[in-house]
Amino acid sequence: MTSSSPLFTTVCKEVKSALDGAGGSGALLACSGGADSMFLAHACQSLATRGGAESSDPDGQNHPSIFARVVDHGLRPESSADAERAVELLTDMGYDAKVLRLAHPAGKNEADWRRFRYQLLADEALILGASLVLTAHTADDSAETILMRLMRGTGIRGLAGIPARRSLAQGIDLYRPMLHLRADDVREALVDAGQEWVEDLSNADSTVAARNFLRHEVMPGLEHLATGDPILALNRLAAEVEDWQESLGDLLLQAETDWRGLPSYLRRQAVAKHLRDLGETVSPTRLLNLEGALARNGSAAINETHRLSISGGGLSLRAR
Repeated sequence: MTSSSPLFTTVCKEVKSALDGAGGSGALLACSGGADSMFLAHACQSLATRGGAESSDPDGQNHPSIFARVVDHGLRPESSADAERAVELLTDMGYDAKVLRLAHPAGKNEADWRRFRYQLLADEALILGASLVLTAHTADDSAETILMRLMRGTGIRGLAGIPARRSLAQGIDLYRPMLHLRADDVREALVDAGQEWVEDLSNADSTVAARNFLRHEVMPGLEHLATGDPILALNRLAAEVEDWQESLGDLLLQAETDWRGLPSYLRRQAVAKHLRDLGETVSPTRLLNLEGALARNGSAAINETHRLSISGGGLSLRAR
């Protein structure tokens, strides 16, 4: 079942463009069976494959394949049945789909589960030879993430929301093509298309998770306080912060920039930019330590293969 909705068409084009830029490798679609991920699956239906070979869209153009995987956390009694139902729906669309079972050590929290889930998806993408992992985060998810970070004491960088694309593992990127869409519009499009999805009833329980409480208790209150749509307002803020961070990073790493002459905050941001480019951990303590070492010695080791050095006034990355 396909739909001519412009929302489906736009997302499909964005995914195809990302696939074209991935050098011919395929993608893994992470699907919970919920409305958002079933929207993404429906949008990319013409790109689905059962056997792993390149597929052809309605225009006869060959493109890399998209595989679908449903992660079952096993945290609800009905989660296994929900995951199997999601696989049935995906298979009906033409996807090579299966369930990935996630072991759950005791005492772990939401952040741990998210990390485990992405590691499981990265491992599966490596097996499939896929260079992209697709997730169905929406503008609502990004706005909620910003508020969660604010309540937990984020810095400026945390206000940038959910990135559309980031590295997940060596040679594998996480790509979110639906961050411009609203959750209500997604569900409306699915209903109009007659596309079924699997409803996780625990998502409606505000006591189950902090994000649920934020979604059902806090966000409705913000709608009464705000002069406009709080989701749009938070995403506008995120876009501005992202632009500012990118511009700042470029300026700080210019060769003519006098690193020692910068305020402490900007010196640390220049160090952070190099760390992120290397995939290194960035923390306030590490930034302060590296800033101090550079100020004293003009050089500071990052890891076994790279160090930061001040040369001609500017900060640069060098091999050890």
